[in-house]
Amino acid sequence: VSRGRLYSSASFLLGFCMAPKKKGGKKEGKKGGGDADGELSPQELLRRAAFRIESLERQLAWREEKVAAALAGQRDLKEKVSLYHEDFEREKASIFDIASDMTRQYKGMQEDLQGRISTLEATVREHKEALDQARAELEEERRGKGDALALQKG
Repeated sequence: VSRGRLYSSASFLLGFCMAPKKKGGKKEGKKGGGDADGELSPQELLRRAAFRIESLERQLAWREEKVAAALAGQRDLKEKVSLYHEDFEREKASIFDIASDMTRQYKGMQEDLQGRISTLEATVREHKEALDQARAELEEERRGKGDALALQKG
């Protein structure tokens, strides 16, 4: 602490550190190192002011350390939040990619199944037509043979 700063601070604090003046009453003898009227000497005021300044400076330094620690903690937390946010965005993108891939696979399988169903339906239709044709031919042959037997008997 510079002397100029100390003296200017000390003179400012003189107004706060001075003991109140005694009003009336008998004056007693000297007690301690002060004047007879109860005021402190300028050296004692400066000493007290210097102690007060030193105490305030220590308190200020302690508070500055606390603020610096709090700011460092805040920076750390912001960094962690930023990392968590980045991880979240990566996971979100990954999940979106997986869901898109699964949707694409599902649609592909659905198209394949629709194609298979169409093919099988066409096959069933063809077999039904062939069966109907075979039944018609069988019925025609039975009628023809029935007619032939009726002609032979008759």
